[in-house]
Amino acid sequence: MERDKLYPIIDKRLKLCLKLYSFKESFEEIEKLVRKKKTLPKTFDTKGYYNRKATFRKILKLLTNTRETIKIPIFEDGSWMILTKDSTVVDIHMLDVSYSTKQRVFQDVKEGYYLITSKSYYSSDRLVCLTDCQKPEETQEWLMLYENIVALYEKYRYANEFQSRSILYHDGTVTREMLKKKLKEFQKLAKEVEEAEKEEKRKLKEAFQNKIKITQTEKTTQVWIDALDNHTYEVEISPPVKLKKERFKNYIYLHRYQQSNLKYLQKSTFWSSFWGFLSELTNKTLKVKVDNAQPVDILFQEQVNKLGLRSITTYCNKKRVSRYDLNQSLFEYFYSKQPLVIKPPNFLTTVPEDHTKELRLKKERELLEKGLTGRLFDLEGEIPVKLLFKKNGKKWYLTIGEYEYHLKGGKATIKKLESVLKGTAQTYRARYSTEELYTRLSEILGEEDALQILEAIKEYGKLLQALEKK
Repeated sequence: MERDKLYPIIDKRLKLCLKLYSFKESFEEIEKLVRKKKTLPKTFDTKGYYNRKATFRKILKLLTNTRETIKIPIFEDGSWMILTKDSTVVDIHMLDVSYSTKQRVFQDVKEGYYLITSKSYYSSDRLVCLTDCQKPEETQEWLMLYENIVALYEKYRYANEFQSRSILYHDGTVTREMLKKKLKEFQKLAKEVEEAEKEEKRKLKEAFQNKIKITQTEKTTQVWIDALDNHTYEVEISPPVKLKKERFKNYIYLHRYQQSNLKYLQKSTFWSSFWGFLSELTNKTLKVKVDNAQPVDILFQEQVNKLGLRSITTYCNKKRVSRYDLNQSLFEYFYSKQPLVIKPPNFLTTVPEDHTKELRLKKERELLEKGLTGRLFDLEGEIPVKLLFKKNGKKWYLTIGEYEYHLKGGKATIKKLESVLKGTAQTYRARYSTEELYTRLSEILGEEDALQILEAIKEYGKLLQALEKK
């Protein structure tokens, strides 16, 4: 038999317990008492991570053995429980016993009072706490106080002020006075949180008014931001676009719970975020400025070729540049006050025509002899990839086993596939992405062939992984 566990009926287990542990009362006496006074208990739902059923149970008779080492409360519905000096309680939502608190269930349990048990989906009823209730209306008052506390917590659980005070700790007994005190504390906290949130709304409104200015005309949209990193960000966009101040909320406002981030922000910059915003403005002329630096003209020109493949070409002060290099150069220019260095893309470096042809032929030979290697990452993990190619005249083919797929666009298309497999694609989410490779293959070959190729790639990848393990 277990302590602190509810036994639902008066049966042979109680009879054995009375004999083994030297109780004065007889089993027949208890059975007669319960039969005369049997009453159904009051049950209620608790919330929290585990939604449990909790029940008020009135102690009809409290049995104590002659050695005073065991107590058995007999409840009005005929159920019973064994309590010892080591008895402990289980927690329900917002009620718990601190590890440092010595529980007093055995000492404080009294006949004629209600206690609470709780049942979860994985265990039988266990003792939650003793109460100071003797009448049904007192249990109703206890429950109303508890539910009001829970309701306030559920409403304000997002607030740090509530999270740090969410538990009512006890030593085995939870009285109505304790609940009233907790409810009063929560009501005071709720008022403080409401006032604090009003102040946050005022601060945010003021920041939107004073720290961000968006001006739109027929020709341009101008954005000015006085950011938390102690830098000002400006951009003039042409043709104009519609922008909302909320887009730049993180630049100018920190909630009171985030104030610890302010020192970090002041030591770093919002350039990464600002650059991401600028990169979204394709086919717009951008005049960008940070603090008092001379403005820089930027253009992200999006183009679509005959095959429907998209590409973005980056220009700075009307010169074609590498997007990655431009990002680094602008950071040094705006923040380190270094001269603006505009580097052309690597592939624009001028080389003799004969040498260019030689390099092209060499790359073609390597591609035909060694294929294209890389990797993919998806929900199934890392997949090593090797693609083989064949060339017939000017036409390029992707070979998978006995199948050949004509690649429209030739080497330009292969380069698109390579940027995914090598992780050099312009957008981060496209790098090593199975979905992106499927999309690019679908645009050229159709969805059915693209899916067939991916299945073959995965099977071959598994084979490569198995060989590597050996």
